[in-house]
Amino acid sequence: MITLLAPPLQEQVVHLIQKRTKLPAHKLKPTAHLYQDLGLDTLQVVEIIWDLEKRFQVEIPDDVPLQTVGDFIDFLAAHTK
Repeated sequence: MITLLAPPLQEQVVHLIQKRTKLPAHKLKPTAHLYQDLGLDTLQVVEIIWDLEKRFQVEIPDDVPLQTVGDFIDFLAAHTK
């Protein structure tokens, strides 16, 4: 029996953001700022949050400071199994 392992969290987050924004994966480094570096707007960030909440079955509160790709990864690492 072959067991498929889920890709690492960072890879999953980058893939989801890439799918939503159509940005190349090499731009989605943990230090990439969502607004300044990636040029995202507020609606795109909200849609990414919704996608992440659905994918990881977690609620991301409005008061969580999410400014970089790494902020998403860090939050999910601390709040998922």
